[in-house]
This record gives sequence, structure tokens and C-alpha cells, in this order.
Amino acid sequence: MHNHGPPNTSRITTGGSKVEPVSDKFFKKSGLALYFDIFDFQEVVELLREKYKIAKTYEEVSKSDKFTFSIYFDNDLNFLADKLFYTMSGYIRQQGELPKDFLKVENVFREDLNSKFEECFHTTISELFHKYHIPAERHTLNC
Repeated sequence: MHNHGPPNTSRITTGGSKVEPVSDKFFKKSGLALYFDIFDFQEVVELLREKYKIAKTYEEVSKSDKFTFSIYFDNDLNFLADKLFYTMSGYIRQQGELPKDFLKVENVFREDLNSKFEECFHTTISELFHKYHIPAERHTLNC
């Protein structure tokens, strides 16, 4: 019998098929981060220019992808509500305007997701995957 790593370890795949041993201490601190609604930031720039009648300048705006929100789970897949990150640019892209009270918007979103995850993880994650167009064959889950 071959020992493929130190005792009491988990294994993770790091790019490709390389398997690395992970200590229990590291695993206990690990988790999962998911980023939703990734988009080209230029969409928000154009939306704001049009809405607020801002002339285009010749200064180059760096092209980059942004996300609307990210959610985090611990190594037991418990939702970590305090780690939720909702972006202003994502809000603007979805709503078409600047929020009056962004912290309130973020807190309402956080509380809503938290209660949904407490009710049923599988249903909530499936709904998020469906809403943000993750292909169905990748997220069929039931409570």
C-alpha cells in the first residue's frame, strides 16, 4: 500500500490534474467562493454616460470584467453571510442608476440570501445558478 501524503490530510487539485496534500488545519480554514453575474465594466461606463449625459473622453478606460456579487461558504458549505460582497457596479448594471443607500441595498440582499440558505441550501444555490445562467446540467440539486 502506498502512502500518498502525510496522515490526516485531504487532497486538492491545483490546476490540471496535480493533486496536493492539504493539512487538516488548512482544510478547516478553507471554503468556497462563488462570483455571480460577471460582466464587462464598459457596460456600466456606457450606461452612466448615457444616463448622466457625460461626454466621452479620449482617456482610455481600462477594460476589465467585474461581478455583481460574491458569496462565500466554509468547508462544511455553511453560507457566510458576513462575507457577502455586493458591488456598486453590479447594482448600477442591474438597476440602471446609482442607489440612494447602497449599504441598505447590500444588507437587504444579504439578509434575504441568508434566510434562503438557512431554509434550503440546494434550492437556493439552484435558484442562483438558474437566475445567473449556469447550465442546468451543472446544478440539479434537491433538498
